[in-house]
Amino acid sequence: MAALLDELASKLVGILAGMVKKKVEMLLGVPGEMTKLETTLRDLSRILADAERRRIRDRDSATEGWVKELKDAMYDADDVLDLCQLMDGGDDPSTPISAPKNSSRWCCEIPKMFFCFRNPVVAHEIGRKIQAINQQLEDLARRSSRFGFITQAINSSGDAINNTSNFSSSNTGSVFIQSDVVGEKIEEDKKKIVDMLIKKKDASVGSKGNNNDVVVAVAITGTGGIGKTTLAQMIFDDTRVKENFEERIWLSVNQDVNEINVLQTLLAYFGSKHEGCAGNKNLLEVTLVDTIRQKKKFLLVMDDVWSEKVWYGLLRAPLSHGAPGSQVLVTTRNAGVALGMKAQHLHRVDKLQPEDAWILLKNQVVVNESDDEAYVDGLKGIGMEIVERCDCLPLAIKVLGGLLRRKSRTRDAWLHISSHDMWLTTEINKDINKSVYLSYEDLPSHLKQCFVYCSLFPKDQLIRMGDIVQLWIAESHIRNKIGSNTLEGLGEEYYNELISRNLLEPDKDTYGQEACSMHDVVRSFAQYIMKDEGALIGEGLRCLCLSGTSISTIPRGIGNLKFLEALDLFGCTNISQLPNSILELQKLRSLNFSDTAITSVPRGFGKLEELVRLLGFPTHSDDSADGWCSLQELGPLSKLKILVISVLEKAPSGSMAAKAMLSSKYHLIDLDLRFTSRLGENGEVEDDISEEEHERIEDVLANLCPPTRIETLEIIGYFARGLPQWMRTMSAFESLRRLALDDYACCTQLPIGLGQLPFLDYFYVDRAPSVQCVRHDFLHPSFGGETDGQEEAPALTGTQNKRRQTHHISRGAGVAFPKLVTLGFEGMLGWTEWEWEQHVPAMPALEELTIRNCQLQRLPAGLAQHAHLLRELDLSNIQHLVSMENFPSLVKLWSYENPCLERISNNPSLQWIHISNCRALKELDGLPFLRSLEWWDLDAEALPEYLREAKLNKLRVDCSPRLLNLMSLQDDSAEWEKIRHVQQVKAYGKRYTQDSVDRHIFYTKEPCSFEAVMGEPTDED
Repeated sequence: MAALLDELASKLVGILAGMVKKKVEMLLGVPGEMTKLETTLRDLSRILADAERRRIRDRDSATEGWVKELKDAMYDADDVLDLCQLMDGGDDPSTPISAPKNSSRWCCEIPKMFFCFRNPVVAHEIGRKIQAINQQLEDLARRSSRFGFITQAINSSGDAINNTSNFSSSNTGSVFIQSDVVGEKIEEDKKKIVDMLIKKKDASVGSKGNNNDVVVAVAITGTGGIGKTTLAQMIFDDTRVKENFEERIWLSVNQDVNEINVLQTLLAYFGSKHEGCAGNKNLLEVTLVDTIRQKKKFLLVMDDVWSEKVWYGLLRAPLSHGAPGSQVLVTTRNAGVALGMKAQHLHRVDKLQPEDAWILLKNQVVVNESDDEAYVDGLKGIGMEIVERCDCLPLAIKVLGGLLRRKSRTRDAWLHISSHDMWLTTEINKDINKSVYLSYEDLPSHLKQCFVYCSLFPKDQLIRMGDIVQLWIAESHIRNKIGSNTLEGLGEEYYNELISRNLLEPDKDTYGQEACSMHDVVRSFAQYIMKDEGALIGEGLRCLCLSGTSISTIPRGIGNLKFLEALDLFGCTNISQLPNSILELQKLRSLNFSDTAITSVPRGFGKLEELVRLLGFPTHSDDSADGWCSLQELGPLSKLKILVISVLEKAPSGSMAAKAMLSSKYHLIDLDLRFTSRLGENGEVEDDISEEEHERIEDVLANLCPPTRIETLEIIGYFARGLPQWMRTMSAFESLRRLALDDYACCTQLPIGLGQLPFLDYFYVDRAPSVQCVRHDFLHPSFGGETDGQEEAPALTGTQNKRRQTHHISRGAGVAFPKLVTLGFEGMLGWTEWEWEQHVPAMPALEELTIRNCQLQRLPAGLAQHAHLLRELDLSNIQHLVSMENFPSLVKLWSYENPCLERISNNPSLQWIHISNCRALKELDGLPFLRSLEWWDLDAEALPEYLREAKLNKLRVDCSPRLLNLMSLQDDSAEWEKIRHVQQVKAYGKRYTQDSVDRHIFYTKEPCSFEAVMGEPTDED
């Protein structure tokens, strides 16, 4: 189709422009043909954008037929160039060759691909093909005059819509995420459906019948893009849903259901392995039944169901073996499907109200404080016309908001969108959403190519930035014409641009929005554009993905795939060895063999010098005379950008680790260093570790010092007692944004100098039982007493390089952790003290803090004084914490299993608290905006006194059946008096956490209502 052909034409013209055409024509015996091919392609390229518009919008079969013929001819031309290289093993045609400045020098450097033309038989065959292609293209060019296509410059954006100026070039590629949720109705709908699911669950559990036949409890219906999936996700993530259903499964069901994939996905969610029955429907069904019988209550969400057949023909029978109370929720565009599935309740999602629709549109356009919100408000009249054009559908509004964000804040720019003739088009395919089309039409050709390629990913699979960028590169969709950036860097810019336009939706649970998905409506559009295409493979295969398959052996012949650039073996658990022939893949840029059984790499692996992304690289050494270790194979790989190394405890010495030469890898920005953990399930050190092993492991990590340009670093399983020198001077790593330490077993000290990193926004420690004190030097090295105004930079090659750099640091030299947003300390079992005085400024941007499972006695004074943006605080199982107070910006607080906590006070912005098993807590004071509280204690004999004075709108109580019974009496007893002033109370009686017997009280003060269900009475009640 034209969108892809536009980019393909540009690529072919670039290759032909770089050739010495007269020389090639002489070798082939076809004088003038290469020049003619270039000229014809240039001429045709100017009409491709208009041909695409007509094919999509007018559903013109004649145009579509012409485009298909052109596509075939251009792919033939592409294959001719591929064929030349495959015969001689020459350079990749997807890389454009710049025209030489010195023609005589160029003649001496003719690519070796052309020497295959010396064979007269081969030359004649290729020449004949080129003549035939030229004849076909000339015929197509003559016929194009019948259509009256509008011409434009080659490789331009391709639409009059681009005549409006962009708002700001500096915004290109910015990454942000806007809320899909506006208005109160969606929150009300969520609560209504959650209540319904829990009530149906409880009723099913309480039933005395033996029929466990699972039914579709709720079906959410509505047109595409109206917000069905958004509502279902809110229900799926709701706290009460998590509490009431032990298993939650999200199943994306597309129009063409693959029954094998559906069954395997369900088994994976239930934690069951299916390798022995992969691909066999009958065996998978039997395994699913056996698995479900052993599981507890589940909630299954079937998203975007197109036919009831997947329910009655595949899932209903095995799921009926689940625990009583299990529920199914579906979303579907077709209410008839919901009725066919016999859904007990149908909930139709309504369009947004016009005012809410305008707010959603404005939220997409005004993305930061520098934007002039007042000026955008001045365009509200046109904005209301635009949301009306979108029929008040959230997805359409978001996509057009992403388009308007690129435009100037002028009436003309907005009117151009509002009055675009696409809105008046009636004869259009049902898969073409007009808002998505306008956004697509605005894309430059290279982004169109990358956008439609994303639709090849399975619907239920996240699109990870690293994966999609490598696929774009392998398929020649990214070509660096300027040379000022790497291909990977350009690919990341493309990815971020598509997110900023709301054509891709970032995954909220992934750091840095490094994974995304594509909405069904957007996917349908992209797949329409890509129809009859699939993944385009010419003579040379460039990408091979075997991820998650049951393949056990990589064929030796893989070395014949000379153009292979990406090989993905992730999750191929049966593969244990890489063949030596993999060393012949000299163009390989990405290799992922994480989660496989591969424990070594062939000698000579370092010859794969084009590798940019290497995941799952195993540490291995042999007993040969030269003492070879796999880490030395990393030395020559100077282009690595992303690297994951595993089982580092197998490195024989620090000097061998130094041969990996990590610190000298200029392009390396993402590094993951993994040792095998020495911590047990209880978070404590399991095995005795000798002093010699402590020293060796520290020496290994010391010699794996990252380059100072590193941006993300994760260290897993490090179990030496000492801290390597480079981790004592972390301020040298000025580009670091994310640092995670997992299973940090024996080291008593956190890295020093992290507070001086200007871009660090995420730091998390998970299981570090030996750390007892977070010292001053965590914020600033000069506060630690080990240095006096000077600190040493890391030895950039471990013990192999004794050269040092110095950085002058003085007290008060800036705020520590200036960009830190997320901070977590979890499983630090011996931690008792956090040093941070009130006068030391730090963490002004901190928004989320998690502290779990430690012996901390108090939160530091500096935290409350300086963390002015802290909104969410999770405090769990902190054995000696007495008070939590003086946080001015805190909005949400989780307090679980804190046995000594007595006081929560002076938190003026706090609105929501969840308190669980904090039996020493006596005081809630200075919380003027607290409106919602959840309290859990199944052993308490009475409600806490602080509820009596709390001015709450909502209260949820999880308590013993005995205490629930006292509340239900509604008399003047102390328990009822403590809560009767609350506007809304929901209380549940449980003997144990997973107790499913329905015992509850639902109370509303005004207008007054009261409902009590006590379940089956027992002696204990």
